[in-house]
Amino acid sequence: DAVVAQVHLMSPQQLGNCVNGFSKVSILDDKRTLWGSLCKASISALGAMNPQQLANCVNGFSKVNFLFTDQRLWEALGHAVALAATEMTSQGLTNCILGFSKVSLLLDNEGLWRRLAELAVPTMDRMSPLGIADCVSGFSSVELLLGNQKLWTLLKDTALSVMGQMGPSQVASCVAGFAQVELFLGDHVLWAALKDASIASGKPKSALRPRKELQRHSDEL
Repeated sequence: DAVVAQVHLMSPQQLGNCVNGFSKVSILDDKRTLWGSLCKASISALGAMNPQQLANCVNGFSKVNFLFTDQRLWEALGHAVALAATEMTSQGLTNCILGFSKVSLLLDNEGLWRRLAELAVPTMDRMSPLGIADCVSGFSSVELLLGNQKLWTLLKDTALSVMGQMGPSQVASCVAGFAQVELFLGDHVLWAALKDASIASGKPKSALRPRKELQRHSDEL
């Protein structure tokens, strides 16, 4: 309650920090008064936020399920990020890719996703293994990008180069994400690497191929 009373007095940086910080506290997930106040104040302050604060807002608000239907919030955030994304760090960019991919209202926003894909390509070599897994997970949720061969070929090559540094959840994100890309369903090198990485990280073999491939390649597993 004390925070709600102070929200309208916060600077853009303070708002971004609060959104990101409170989103990590699960007991606050259903506090509609708190999130409604942060949402309203953030929409008004987006134009004054720097790229990192915008990424913090996307990251934070995308963890609050009941906000996913707030069209005003997500359209404003999508517009602000599209304008500021060139100045984002690779982590900020991947936070936006993963966060926006959870919001069905934005999945057909072609301009936003083409922009994010365009910016992800030249920064991929600077992304952490977690960032690469987030990109695979995020972009695989966007149907209009599934046929983007340049994006996915680079994502595959980069993921293969850092797969040994990925933890179990990142490997699982890659398995689920690459399984959405028809281009890779018969890619033996990719699936063998994912199989090895899954085994190394303690994952069972059974989830290692997309369903369509399980029957055809069961002898290889």
